Amino acid sequence: TATTLRDLDPNGLAYRLGIRAGDRFLTINGVEPNSRGEVYGAWAKPRDGKMIVSLERNGEIKQIQRAIPDEVVYHVSGGSWRVK
Repeated sequence: TATTLRDLDPNGLAYRLGIRAGDRFLTINGVEPNSRGEVYGAWAKPRDGKMIVSLERNGEIKQIQRAIPDEVVYHVSGGSWRVK
Protein backbone atom coordinates (compact mmCIF):
# COMPACT_ATOMS: atom_id res chain seq x y z
CA THR A 1 0.00 0.00 0.00
CA ALA A 2 1.39 3.39 -0.97
CA THR A 3 0.78 6.74 0.72
CA THR A 4 -0.39 9.68 -1.41
CA LEU A 5 0.85 13.18 -0.66
CA ARG A 6 -2.15 15.49 -0.57
CA ASP A 7 -0.63 18.86 0.33
CA LEU A 8 2.87 20.24 -0.02
CA ASP A 9 4.58 23.48 0.98
CA PRO A 10 6.14 24.91 -2.22
CA ASN A 11 8.87 26.46 -0.07
CA GLY A 12 9.69 23.23 1.76
CA LEU A 13 12.54 20.78 1.30
CA ALA A 14 10.39 18.04 -0.28
CA TYR A 15 9.27 20.40 -3.04
CA ARG A 16 12.87 21.53 -3.60
CA LEU A 17 13.90 17.90 -4.01
CA GLY A 18 11.27 17.38 -6.74
CA ILE A 19 8.34 15.86 -4.84
CA ARG A 20 4.88 17.18 -5.74
CA ALA A 21 1.36 17.05 -4.31
CA GLY A 22 -0.44 13.98 -5.64
CA ASP A 23 2.70 11.82 -5.68
CA ARG A 24 2.24 8.31 -4.24
CA PHE A 25 5.23 7.30 -2.12
CA LEU A 26 6.31 3.74 -2.88
CA THR A 27 9.53 3.85 -0.84
CA ILE A 28 11.38 6.54 1.09
CA ASN A 29 14.96 5.72 2.03
CA GLY A 30 14.18 2.01 1.72
CA VAL A 31 10.95 2.12 3.75
CA GLU A 32 7.51 1.37 2.24
CA PRO A 33 5.36 3.89 4.15
CA ASN A 34 1.73 2.98 4.83
CA SER A 35 0.80 5.98 6.95
CA ARG A 36 1.67 9.61 7.47
CA GLY A 37 3.70 8.67 10.53
CA GLU A 38 5.75 6.17 8.53
CA VAL A 39 6.37 8.84 5.86
CA TYR A 40 7.69 11.23 8.53
CA GLY A 41 9.80 8.49 10.10
CA ALA A 42 11.37 7.46 6.78
CA TRP A 43 11.90 11.09 5.76
CA ALA A 44 13.88 11.69 8.95
CA LYS A 45 16.41 8.96 8.05
CA PRO A 46 18.36 10.04 4.96
CA ARG A 47 20.98 7.68 3.54
CA ASP A 48 24.49 9.07 3.24
CA GLY A 49 23.08 12.61 3.20
CA LYS A 50 20.61 11.80 0.41
CA MET A 51 16.90 11.33 0.07
CA ILE A 52 16.11 8.25 -2.02
CA VAL A 53 12.45 8.21 -3.03
CA SER A 54 10.49 5.94 -5.35
CA LEU A 55 7.09 7.36 -6.22
CA GLU A 56 4.26 7.18 -8.69
CA ARG A 57 3.21 10.37 -10.46
CA ASN A 58 0.45 10.38 -13.09
CA GLY A 59 0.79 6.63 -13.60
CA GLU A 60 4.59 6.74 -14.03
CA ILE A 61 7.16 5.42 -11.57
CA LYS A 62 9.87 7.97 -10.74
CA GLN A 63 13.06 7.70 -8.73
CA ILE A 64 14.41 10.74 -6.91
CA GLN A 65 17.86 10.59 -5.38
CA ARG A 66 19.07 13.99 -4.25
CA ALA A 67 21.51 15.26 -1.68
CA ILE A 68 20.01 17.14 1.22
CA PRO A 69 21.34 20.71 1.17
CA ASP A 70 23.59 21.72 4.04
CA GLU A 71 21.48 24.80 4.56
CA VAL A 72 17.82 25.46 3.81
CA VAL A 73 16.51 29.03 3.72
CA TYR A 74 12.82 29.55 4.45
CA HIS A 75 11.15 32.80 3.37
CA VAL A 76 8.04 33.99 5.14
CA SER A 77 6.13 37.21 5.17
CA GLY A 78 8.23 39.69 7.10
CA GLY A 79 11.56 37.85 6.98
CA SER A 80 13.44 34.60 6.53
CA TRP A 81 15.47 32.12 8.55
CA ARG A 82 18.10 29.50 7.87
CA VAL A 83 18.23 25.90 9.07
CA LYS A 84 21.48 23.94 9.01
